[in-house]
Amino acid sequence: MEYGDENAIAIRREALRQSKWDISLEVEIDDVSYTFAERILHDQKISIILPEQFDVMRPEIAKLKYPSEYRPDMILTSPKKGVDFTLKYILYEDVSPEEIEEFTENLRMAGKRMNPATIYETVGKIKAVNTFVPYYACQTSAFDADLYCITFTSSIDGHLLLGGFSCIYEEREPWIILVKQMLETIQDLTLEEEARK
Repeated sequence: MEYGDENAIAIRREALRQSKWDISLEVEIDDVSYTFAERILHDQKISIILPEQFDVMRPEIAKLKYPSEYRPDMILTSPKKGVDFTLKYILYEDVSPEEIEEFTENLRMAGKRMNPATIYETVGKIKAVNTFVPYYACQTSAFDADLYCITFTSSIDGHLLLGGFSCIYEEREPWIILVKQMLETIQDLTLEEEARK
């Protein structure tokens, strides 16, 4: 049986653990120091805060790691190449903010049918700067390791923003916290432009 003071101590320990994983600070993971900065993407339609140390993946590597011809427009990878962050802005895919949660759930269900071995861990929705970002997290096998993946979507200027994050499953702890903070910074810049008119 857990007593009140034990529960309070557990909550305090968890808050302390999470406090060092903050995108407003310099964060050290696996002997790499990360700082975070805003990036303006896709013809100045999207703003998001991402790690400055992530580089654009070389095209020849991207073709191997993401063999589909529909691979993401932007693939950023960590200095040690074990953590990826991807974005694809799909102009021909119209989706309203009201439809985006249903679209995300359909995407998750399709993924579940294609790979029944995938273990789905979390389904949620994040309030970003001026939009919502539905997401789901899962554990899946790739080559010789298990990956932790987050797939997220948003409606930007009425079109689909599809994104992903992946890392080795055993290294997911700090990234779970940091990626959710990054997703909170997604901003539909077209709404700001409309407001100025």
